Amino acid sequence: MQSPSKRAWIRPAVLSLTTVVALAVSADFRAAPEIDIIRRPRLALIVSPITAGVPREASPPPYRLELEGKDDELRFDVLWPDPGESSTLHLRAAEQATLPGHERSIRIDARLRTPDGREVTEARTLGFSERSTTLFEVFRIAGKPLTVAIDLDVTMETRVSPMPVADRPVLLRLEIQRVDGESTISLETNDLRTLVGRSTSYSFRLGSLPESEAAEIRLRPLRVVGELIELQAQVSGTLPDGERVTLAARNEQWVITRGTTSALSFETGEPPQGYRFLVTPDF
Repeated sequence: MQSPSKRAWIRPAVLSLTTVVALAVSADFRAAPEIDIIRRPRLALIVSPITAGVPREASPPPYRLELEGKDDELRFDVLWPDPGESSTLHLRAAEQATLPGHERSIRIDARLRTPDGREVTEARTLGFSERSTTLFEVFRIAGKPLTVAIDLDVTMETRVSPMPVADRPVLLRLEIQRVDGESTISLETNDLRTLVGRSTSYSFRLGSLPESEAAEIRLRPLRVVGELIELQAQVSGTLPDGERVTLAARNEQWVITRGTTSALSFETGEPPQGYRFLVTPDF
């Protein structure tokens, strides 16, 4: 059997094209917008240093340390161990599994640099209940303790986020390119219309024999969130490679922005021979 000439790759009459769309969508159909309302507690520690010999008017206002699901750090200077000396205290905090008899448990890691350059560390998991203050002694020198009073502030935060919308219309612009070594020729562009969660496909076959060159690309939008789409792309088929016929398949999953083009290659040999499918989503 003779191989087709290279000219055959770009003759439109040679390609027998089939476009299969899982479900037709009316042009004026629009999915109703949906939102996900999330209420979650937002935690913060109100930290007040307590040092002996420092008059109340010289004490700084309380410090606030937000807990945002990761380790957060608070740094401040404190008049200690004597009113004329200054030490630097670093506090890190993270929520832990709740201790028995408490509503919340927070791990506190403290790092203190004293006026003479020494650095000491202390870590403790503290239990907190509603409207209660917990005392944490960080360090003590010559009977002079450095203590911080900690209150837990809990507020409910409401967040609104888009939900993945099923049955939302999606347009997938598909460009088919022929690859011949370093040369690339655009064959045609098709608009495939489908819905989130439904597949659409494009296929062709050059000839009627089982070993004839053929390819099918299947595209399935999995979800749309804001300007992002998660898209599953699969391509399979047969490609001649000299005297052999190669059976090939690829499966990729993309998260791409509306209007961004992604490429799925279907090639064999060196230099490469085959096709490249360019997919640009709109929704």
